Amino acid sequence: MNFKKEKIYKNIDNEYLVKDGVEKYDKVRFESEGGILLHRLEIETVLSFIRDRDKSNILDLGCGTGRISLHLAQNRHFVTSVDYSLEMLKKLLLKKAKSKLENIQCINGNIFQLPFKDNFFDIVVSMHVLMHLPEHEKALKEFIRVLKPGGLLIFDIRNKLSFHHLFYPLRILKKIFEGKDPWYVWYSNIKEIENLAFKNQCYLSNSIGRLIIKPNQRHRIFVYLLEKLEKLGPKNWYRNFGHLILIKLRKMN
Repeated sequence: MNFKKEKIYKNIDNEYLVKDGVEKYDKVRFESEGGILLHRLEIETVLSFIRDRDKSNILDLGCGTGRISLHLAQNRHFVTSVDYSLEMLKKLLLKKAKSKLENIQCINGNIFQLPFKDNFFDIVVSMHVLMHLPEHEKALKEFIRVLKPGGLLIFDIRNKLSFHHLFYPLRILKKIFEGKDPWYVWYSNIKEIENLAFKNQCYLSNSIGRLIIKPNQRHRIFVYLLEKLEKLGPKNWYRNFGHLILIKLRKMN
């Protein structure tokens, strides 16, 4: 199925619509030690957020090549995977066939105009998506529309209070001189998310901070130290200052 796709973000748009971009996507996440660490921590956190849910109807928005969808399906949930990139979905279908999972369906769609009725899904997951969207609140409203009352919305944000955000002005300069948009356009924090949730008939159920800086494409020694810090670091500190915060909202009844 094809749906009209709004302008999301020109750099992502161009890269992930082509096969080479899809191969790069998987390489960064599954072949680098930093990418593997980040992926493992995200999966652990998402699964911990839904530990009390069994065989749920889950929507994975901006699913990419299925790094979240496949784990959800392996845990006995029925997963609807949506992405605007056909190349991403082709790769996901290959992985689905290889894993012999039958409880995943793929849809080529627009996250701003989802082809589902109101209050349809038990859980909506969207990882590494909203942080790229200038119109993140518009997308969030659409995510909540298709979520059942009492359902869970799980996503991640770039933390406004992190070291990573200190370098954001440099990305603005890159846009000015090179014409490239910043890769991440939405930084937030826990207080802002609480207010945004309440404004959209949800409340913050849980949040977990991860990693003091982004681990992708770092030297293996640096990744090793990050992993040690992740195990030993104070959890409240990571919740406030980790470069990535995973959010669990619950839709009000």
